[in-house]
Amino acid sequence: MPRISFKSLVLIQAVIILLYLPVYELLLQLGYNLDIPAIRLFYMIISGVYGYLLYLMVRLHVQNKRIVKLSFIILVVIYILSFLSENPFFNLIDNKDWLRAVIHIILVTFEIMVIVFAIKDLLSENKTLAQKLWAAVATYFLINFSWGGFYDLLNIIIPGSLGPNIKTGFASYLAGITYSFSIIGGGDRLYNASRFIVQFSKIQSLWCSMYMIFLIGQFRAVVKKEG
Repeated sequence: MPRISFKSLVLIQAVIILLYLPVYELLLQLGYNLDIPAIRLFYMIISGVYGYLLYLMVRLHVQNKRIVKLSFIILVVIYILSFLSENPFFNLIDNKDWLRAVIHIILVTFEIMVIVFAIKDLLSENKTLAQKLWAAVATYFLINFSWGGFYDLLNIIIPGSLGPNIKTGFASYLAGITYSFSIIGGGDRLYNASRFIVQFSKIQSLWCSMYMIFLIGQFRAVVKKEG
């Protein structure tokens, strides 16, 4: 079992959100973008950290060692494919959109799997109330990260879905993450997403609301039982 706690996991997720959203926007305002190799490399490293956090979440929620090992292999494959697609120094593949679509299909599917494992673990008696609270927050962040990847996938399949000026690539992924978290923050109207994306955002909003209701009910039951 890794030494990292669910609380530490949430704090690192919060830092990644900070780097993905306001920091990237600040870089754009200063005239920097992902065309600069150093900036792209920086965000590829951050994405690698996010992948490692996914692996840690699997280890924290799953006892089956085979599933843990398989998860590690899947994440390594995803990162290798991402490096081939978004290499900051060399153009290794000409037509990258098909590879980006494959990456997101695998990643979103994996994230959903982790969410299922996490919710199942939250329903068990394996952890204390404090651990479950931090695990619930980590899962909530993961839900919104996965929706961001899904929006990027839609933008790859239907170019311009996230906005007419957002090209496919890592910038599109950051735009998807930003839009996803804006849904829960009520700022989605600031983005020029297509009606197709907007309809899915309503499903995301409903999903997040149901998740919060579910958690409140579960934690009230646990507190009542322990009291």
